[in-house]
Amino acid sequence: MKKLIFPLLLMLVGFSMNAQKFSASGFLGYNIPAGGGLGEGMDQIDVDGGLTYGVDAFYYLDEDEPKLGVGVFYLASILAGVGDDVEAYGLTTFGLKGIYHMKTEGFSPFAGLGLGLSKLETPTTTITTSTGTETFGGHSATGFAIVPQVGIAFGSFQIAFDYIVPTKKKIDEIDYEGSVGSMIISLGYRQRF
Repeated sequence: MKKLIFPLLLMLVGFSMNAQKFSASGFLGYNIPAGGGLGEGMDQIDVDGGLTYGVDAFYYLDEDEPKLGVGVFYLASILAGVGDDVEAYGLTTFGLKGIYHMKTEGFSPFAGLGLGLSKLETPTTTITTSTGTETFGGHSATGFAIVPQVGIAFGSFQIAFDYIVPTKKKIDEIDYEGSVGSMIISLGYRQRF
């Protein structure tokens, strides 16, 4: 009897997966930093916009009307630091996400909400003074992430606006504490299967 239970469970899982709707998308966009921890000054991070790329995958709750989905998302941003030298900062955000499409085909507005973690990474910095040169290694700080999203789908293609709500991040090694988030405008492609 035990030899039959495992194959039967595998068959049930397989049938249920084939009966459901899934989707996955990839997207590329422009990132505009936001938050109180940005700007000029010793206790601020001075960055301009940068490139963002990401992916997400959803499981739709209703097989016949795949409008409401739950799944995972990942966003990675490269932000250009301004100053004497151009430096690259990283802002990575990932977690769980829900999405709702007004229609399942053609032109369709959609909205989503992601919850997860956001990680800010600083570059390696070298400071030269009259007493010598000191190098500070790259550091990182992690905080909670809230990411609302709105967009428009044209069949499989989509235009979206994501807002990573600025949340507090603290890096003890460089004496930094501030809120960092961003606004992202992206173009993407979603495949349903």
